[in-house]
Amino acid sequence: MKKLNTYTGTLHILGRENNSVMGNPRYRAFIELTDEGDGFEVLTKPNSGIAYALTNFDGKKVTVELGDYHKRLNIYSLKEAQA
Repeated sequence: MKKLNTYTGTLHILGRENNSVMGNPRYRAFIELTDEGDGFEVLTKPNSGIAYALTNFDGKKVTVELGDYHKRLNIYSLKEAQA
């Protein structure tokens, strides 16, 4: 596994990707780290349970662990940030 980095920011779902080969959903999202709009565009990993919970966090402040998966930035963990 690659090195994972932890970030806290606002999650914005950009859209839905094609389903994985096994039929599970995938999403493209943006983690906004600053008020100026700096952040990362990320994907959910194929066949990850995070894809099913992701829509519950749209527009909320979250803490995520991000890492590379097949040379693309993916979400490895997701939880609501502490207030």
